[in-house]
Amino acid sequence: MAQNTARLIGFVLTVIILKLALSTGIIPTLNVSAALLAFLALRGWTHVLGRLGVPSRAFTRQENTVVQTCAVACYTMGFGGGFGSSLLALNKKTYELAGVSTPGNAPGSYKEPGFGWMAGFLLAISFVGLLNLLPLRKVRGFVRSFVISLLWSFFQWFYTAWGGKDDGVIAGLVGCAIVKQLVQVSADLMHDYKTGHLTLTSPRSLLVGQAIGTVMGCIVAPSTFLLFYKAFDIGNPDGYWKAPYALIYRNMAILGVEGFSALPKRCLELSVACFAFSVLVNLVRDFSPQKYRNYVPLPMAMAVPFLVGANFAIDMCVGSLVVLAWHKMSRKEATLLMPAVASGFICGDGIWMFPSSLLSLAKLNQEVCKGKEIAYFVKIYPSEASPSWAMAMVG
Repeated sequence: MAQNTARLIGFVLTVIILKLALSTGIIPTLNVSAALLAFLALRGWTHVLGRLGVPSRAFTRQENTVVQTCAVACYTMGFGGGFGSSLLALNKKTYELAGVSTPGNAPGSYKEPGFGWMAGFLLAISFVGLLNLLPLRKVRGFVRSFVISLLWSFFQWFYTAWGGKDDGVIAGLVGCAIVKQLVQVSADLMHDYKTGHLTLTSPRSLLVGQAIGTVMGCIVAPSTFLLFYKAFDIGNPDGYWKAPYALIYRNMAILGVEGFSALPKRCLELSVACFAFSVLVNLVRDFSPQKYRNYVPLPMAMAVPFLVGANFAIDMCVGSLVVLAWHKMSRKEATLLMPAVASGFICGDGIWMFPSSLLSLAKLNQEVCKGKEIAYFVKIYPSEASPSWAMAMVG
């Protein structure tokens, strides 16, 4: 039961992570959601078996921790694998959005997503992170290994330009994906070990659970991503599935190849001005009296709509108003229940994307207010309808 629960939760969280990565690009940590879902599933199953008179083992916190570790390792592949950033930046659409004639964006420097090379790539790099911070035996020969590693890296330095300027963008994006995945897997494992220390869970069980979850994620994440990729218009800057970080990563790779000369005119001056404004606003916020501090805006929050569009800002505004009202009515209750409510909202909205993508692949579109209904509305109320959106809906 625990293994099936871990698989199911890992799949659900992978769908949610990819939905967020391909729409807003802003991904929260879902470790709390994984622990909560594991607890509800296992505790509920144990309770049902007990009511039916079926003997079963007692549910323990160690079991919950192992399931959480496996599920987190699974969805980490969707988060750290770069499906909404570095790997997606390799496709042809992002290459064209960056500008075919842009210096550094060499012709043909793209690669379309595919299950084979994506799954193989993840399997090749993910397991290094498992043992990156956890030696399996006592450290010996550190100085000798350090010198050998340093000399080998120095020797490799002579060939770092082997790919040449034309392939520098692809090399940069692939290198970014490797480093992100190594760091993410290692960081998640150390976080799980801390949880295991608090719950007295066996470190070996956690390591095995992490390895199983990693293998699952290397299969589930590319499969789910390709489902989204084929069902929706991923990377369209004017649509819902903007995947904003794909173009950002592509431009950063071009900048790494070309240097500051690849930046648009006055870009550095504008960036420095915004940087100074951000520092000034933070200083004003920190040194303001307590009763005025909450009314000074956060520059980081102000930057979010510039990346993902105003629709996300509206959602954040509505959610913030609900949280504010809840705190006014019952601060203690809000503090205790907000993580559970947030997990429910995230999981409910994210998991709908899976059946929605299946319906889209089957070419089953929504029939409410479509076609003849819109045309009839435009005919009856011509002054209330904008021709642009009306024609778009009818078409």
